[in-house]
Amino acid sequence: MASTQQKASRSVVITGATSGLGFGCAKALIRANPSWHVILASHNEQRTDKAARKLRSETGSTLTTTMQLDLASLDSVHRFANRLHQDIDSGEIPPLHAVVCIAATLQVSGTVYTDDGFEITYAVNHLGHFLLVNLLLSRIRSPGRFVFLAGAGSQGMGFWEHALGMSPPRTDFENLRELAVPEDTSDTDPSKVGSQRYATSKLANVLTAYELDHRLRSAGLSSPDAPITSNVFSPGLMPGTGLARDYGQMMKFLWNTVLPAFRVLPAVRSPAESGHDLARLVTGPDFENVSGQFIDGREISHTHPMSYDEKLQRTLWEESAALVDLNGDNIGNVD
Repeated sequence: MASTQQKASRSVVITGATSGLGFGCAKALIRANPSWHVILASHNEQRTDKAARKLRSETGSTLTTTMQLDLASLDSVHRFANRLHQDIDSGEIPPLHAVVCIAATLQVSGTVYTDDGFEITYAVNHLGHFLLVNLLLSRIRSPGRFVFLAGAGSQGMGFWEHALGMSPPRTDFENLRELAVPEDTSDTDPSKVGSQRYATSKLANVLTAYELDHRLRSAGLSSPDAPITSNVFSPGLMPGTGLARDYGQMMKFLWNTVLPAFRVLPAVRSPAESGHDLARLVTGPDFENVSGQFIDGREISHTHPMSYDEKLQRTLWEESAALVDLNGDNIGNVD
């Protein structure tokens, strides 16, 4: 396929774009918006380069950049943001108009801590993205969009969550620091603990998206004249992705081989299908002034009742800022 010669006009950062939903989103976004420059952010350099080559081959676009980003490392997030700032300011990369937070991990074989001392599921899924978004707020341009990814339990426990043995998110958010540095759980089934940590981290994504919307509105940046929006996206049940990599062989077989056959059902989707819906949320004109919403596929829906607690949204934001050592006076400010 011949490469497009069209000059990039806007850029988008997509975490977790090497496969699954992230790759599907990047591919659909490029095909619908060939002038967008897609920044593939991932910790695995080989997989990221391979994904970029595949995108170029399948779309004909050369408007892609790969950048190293390890969401489990606060230092890596800072390095990524600093490099992106420099590339945008120098004109090497066009102005930033969207940040899509997709990358996630699910650890069910025991507790793993990052070098920063945080439990890895909470660190990658919530804290890393929280820091990334805050560090990129000064470079986002109107019309701009932040999109966070929901997960199991974000709407409450449905049929598939129960069928797969997933645990609901924690509701005891009184001690937020304990979510990041949990107490000893060696006497508890690690798969139950792990799936609950995953669900809790995704609920934290929802709370963060809603609080960011409040802050953007307070700054006058989510108005019709200057729409910078913050929303949450649910891809539905999407078997066949790498999310089950830490499970045992039986669950991997079920996830990678059996469940994809259920894609004929409305609630079970492919990465390509959900990627197309996500790309529409990121760039589609019908979402230009939609903010502070949960989009399930293509429809606006509702999340866990707890996610609408504005005090909890604000407290989680402030606590997260303290954990990643951000200056509270600058949190949520957009130039």
